[in-house]
Amino acid sequence: MRRFCLLQSNIVEPLILFATHAIRIRDQRSCAVSIRVFKSIIAEFVPVQDQPPTQQQSESDSESEPEAVTWPIPPETATAIREYISSDVLQACVASFHDSSFVELQRELAVLIANIVVYYGRYTDTARKLLLSIPNVAEQDLNRLAEFVDKPTSNTRQQRAIVLELLKDVKGISISEMGKMPKSIVPMSRAEAARSNRRTDRSRMAQQFMEHPEQGTGGTPGTDEGQDSLESIAGLFDS
Repeated sequence: MRRFCLLQSNIVEPLILFATHAIRIRDQRSCAVSIRVFKSIIAEFVPVQDQPPTQQQSESDSESEPEAVTWPIPPETATAIREYISSDVLQACVASFHDSSFVELQRELAVLIANIVVYYGRYTDTARKLLLSIPNVAEQDLNRLAEFVDKPTSNTRQQRAIVLELLKDVKGISISEMGKMPKSIVPMSRAEAARSNRRTDRSRMAQQFMEHPEQGTGGTPGTDEGQDSLESIAGLFDS
């Protein structure tokens, strides 16, 4: 059934389109399932003569031809899907990799990105051009994946590490880490400086009222207690 669906363009194309959108759905499970699906079918769209043998084929000496040879995917279908995965699917992976909602799936996304580059790099440069169009992605770093083109299933951990290093400036930051990121100092314009001064003046006025609540009121009991309560509430948002 798997092979039948992959052979029918009217079945496989809508499925791949749906799985591509699922990579961007902000749901960990949906994204993880889509990643797993693409990792399992990427090799299917490599030309038959270049497909790496599966573990089952390599361990058995069956006289019958491998299923991939018996049921080859039409070349025009395979070419179109390779281009789609190298462009649209890769863009979805990079976008999710950059999104802080998918921090826990960055390693899996890195593996899928590496698979796309390694498996399809010999047949199209679409994925390579897309990655090089990202700011701060160095060509020499991307070239490190080229050594795996002949053996795409080898050393997947190293492939993943290369992609993680390649996209380190694109990597999304989790919410817990955002407060630890240093803020860059950007010169303020005159208008921004004026607004800042007005806010400072208002803050000083508010502080005066906070420090002298008894003036003009004959003294208000419980003022210190109220300030402590407000600071406690504010602390919930600062943590």
